[in-house]
Amino acid sequence: MHGPNGGDHPNESVFVEINEPEKIVLHHISKPLFHLAARFEEVDKSKTKLIFEQLFPTVEEYNKEKGFAIDANEENMDCLAELLKSMK
Repeated sequence: MHGPNGGDHPNESVFVEINEPEKIVLHHISKPLFHLAARFEEVDKSKTKLIFEQLFPTVEEYNKEKGFAIDANEENMDCLAELLKSMK
């Protein structure tokens, strides 16, 4: 992953389950380690609810990352929303 300041950040994941169109599960295997599940639920024909869950191996690791992860995930969801708008 390349940051906006030009920094490079190791970001390696292994996809362990892809159940189209309901779920994507991956293990992030570069630090910080975590398990991620994204579930998609149809609200109606034009809306989908995304449930995004991250599970860290320890409470300490979660506490260390939560300040950054919450903001970064919000930014990712904003980018996804913009991408989806452009696809209409």
